[in-house]
Amino acid sequence: MIINKNYYRDQIIVDLDDIIVIAYNKTLVAKIYGEQSYQLVSNEIYKLCYANKINDLVVKFIELVQDKWGNYLLITERLFAYEKRSFSALERSDYIRTFRNKLFQLHEKGFVHRDLINRNKLDYIYHNFLFTDKGIRLLDVGMSVLEEQVGKEKFLSFIKQEKEDLSILENFILNTEATENPKKSR
Repeated sequence: MIINKNYYRDQIIVDLDDIIVIAYNKTLVAKIYGEQSYQLVSNEIYKLCYANKINDLVVKFIELVQDKWGNYLLITERLFAYEKRSFSALERSDYIRTFRNKLFQLHEKGFVHRDLINRNKLDYIYHNFLFTDKGIRLLDVGMSVLEEQVGKEKFLSFIKQEKEDLSILENFILNTEATENPKKSR
């Protein structure tokens, strides 16, 4: 299956070759899988639902539908992003503390995100979280693993790496000056 990007062109938010994200409506987005199999899509849904049962850190899964070309559309809540400098240092500090606590809750319940920062793209290292009006939220669980899938030893090594990544992310978030005129971005 090939994604008909022309059909979705006015709705595209993110275009990553074989996956695009569109504005499905005012409150939802759809992640459209082209050449992905149902097994990969259902694995992502399972991890989203697993995390959603623990807390609200990860974007909320809504449903899975197919378009007329047979592509899977993974529907989630739509988050509206704010530039991190729109928030004061105190607000960012509160947001990162809440983020850390929720992330550790996920760890305690057997879920590790594994993709807080992208070590392969230095120009776009921070790509899987958004500042929202309700705090920092995680967008994608494609790289995430559950302890039940990988075993305790491997899971603990992933947590160790994620804590190192969290330290880098915290530094990035906290060491930014707030702007005088915060602007909402879309």
